Amino acid sequence: MASTSTSVARRVETAATGWPGVTVRDHRFGGREFRLGTREVGHLHGDRQADIAYPRPVRDAVVEAGLAGPHHLFPDSGWVTYRVEGSDSADRIADLLRLSYLVHAAALRRRDDDPELAALDVLAELDALGLDPDVTVAARARIA
Repeated sequence: MASTSTSVARRVETAATGWPGVTVRDHRFGGREFRLGTREVGHLHGDRQADIAYPRPVRDAVVEAGLAGPHHLFPDSGWVTYRVEGSDSADRIADLLRLSYLVHAAALRRRDDDPELAALDVLAELDALGLDPDVTVAARARIA
């Protein structure tokens, strides 16, 4: 029987590969890495944890809301760490990864004319995540 954390990783990867423009590959320190173009959105460290990249104001809001902790090695960076704690962790990680994806997609849309991302309603999808209001406000400030 597969462990719960393995099924969490599988569920997160399945969710992320359905997002326009996302590619998945092996991460240099083990696990799986999620990219949007040349930007790393986040990665899973095997069955233990997820590390997710944000602009610093969004990262600060995520940590302040208790949705994830500061990065386990670089606590003053824009990265957060979420430690897998059971099968319900897949939904939390997918939401946190989606938040990073939306912020990065909005930045890429401002620079490029990518038809895949042009059809993405970033603000509506951000609101649909139903995250802590302060996190949504911080993300909207980066997206707008």
